[in-house]
Amino acid sequence: MSSDVRVLTEKVREGLTRPEPGGAWPRGIASGTAPVDVLPPLGEQTATGQADPAPRLSRQLLALERTLHLPPEETCKLARFAGLVIDLELNVSIAIEPAGESVVSYTHKLLNLSPEPLHRLNRQMWFKHTAGPKLKIVPSDGDHHKILVQRVHDAQHFAQFACQFSPAVEPAEVVEFGYTCYGGRFLEDYHWRQDLVRATRHATIAVRQRQATLLTCSAVEEHVNGSEAFVTGSIVWDHEGADLTITLARNYLNAGQALTLRWETER
Repeated sequence: MSSDVRVLTEKVREGLTRPEPGGAWPRGIASGTAPVDVLPPLGEQTATGQADPAPRLSRQLLALERTLHLPPEETCKLARFAGLVIDLELNVSIAIEPAGESVVSYTHKLLNLSPEPLHRLNRQMWFKHTAGPKLKIVPSDGDHHKILVQRVHDAQHFAQFACQFSPAVEPAEVVEFGYTCYGGRFLEDYHWRQDLVRATRHATIAVRQRQATLLTCSAVEEHVNGSEAFVTGSIVWDHEGADLTITLARNYLNAGQALTLRWETER
């Protein structure tokens, strides 16, 4: 059963006028009942006479539901984020060599639920130890978008940059893209902290450390109010030959939350 488009349109309109503070995932939202095949016209007007973007966004969300095979209740949750940009998926892959050199790769599946095209996305990387004067950031193009990395601020241990999209990501469009960071080093106190700057439907941190044997590992999920919860049960680890692999996966994270993965290996 597909989503009730009239209910979906109202959820989108509600989100556009009163976005959830910080992009909080709504809970207990009804998905609607009977499907509606006739969509509201794209030319609906608001009380001020301006074009109402809600019908267009709801139409595109319905198409997204069918493309991604989302259940109606999931689409209804996404509709409440109208006016925001969210991560459907955020994957962090960390490869560490025996001497500490690393390659850190990010892949995003981003959904633009704002009524305007998205031209750029601000990002930053930080390492306690580095191998050179500055970190090297290399973009990976998406399926239908070229990605350009614009350096905003550089220091030896810190890089602030923006990913520019060509063409821009249109409202209700999904873009998959990535970037890879070279030059960071892991020499002690093995951990990775991932701040969530947008609402994130699914996040994964995956580590592969060559020639390493695990002693202990733990994970903490930090909430918006600063409280913390241990989520070590969400870790899957293994040894593949001489290499150590650790994966932490969490769902439905809000903007302002953070995940921290820590592990200790034999020296």
